[in-house]
Amino acid sequence: MRDKVQTSLWLDRDVKRLIEDERINLSRWVNENVLISLSVDNEAEILGKIKEHEASIKILKSRFELVKARKKENNSVSFVEKQALDELREYFSARMVSEKSRDENIAWILSPRNVGRCKILKKTSEQVLDELEAWFDGVKKSVDEKD
Repeated sequence: MRDKVQTSLWLDRDVKRLIEDERINLSRWVNENVLISLSVDNEAEILGKIKEHEASIKILKSRFELVKARKKENNSVSFVEKQALDELREYFSARMVSEKSRDENIAWILSPRNVGRCKILKKTSEQVLDELEAWFDGVKKSVDEKD
């Protein structure tokens, strides 16, 4: 049995929410990734680890763009509509990073919770899905241009 030490960790609320949404065991994730990061011995292994983490970096960049886009949005949208749209965008960006198909995204947008969000936005589910795809393409394009 490993010797374990309990520590406190302060996280941003958004980070905590992402961890919960992804159902990540944070203790295991930290232990595994620190061990992986510190256990490389040669250049080839280091380059391999860098490639493994490039996808994570792209996700972080897209989330950064998401936060920047939220700040730029027009303030005329009501708080409830803005919250519904932000939630849809956040979940949709995770789906797109996972490369979900159009059919899978249609099934997702037609879930009762997402249909409710679409009603808040006063749009059909298909309209919202089209807008989410266009929005994600724009965010992805701006991230790719910065690389």
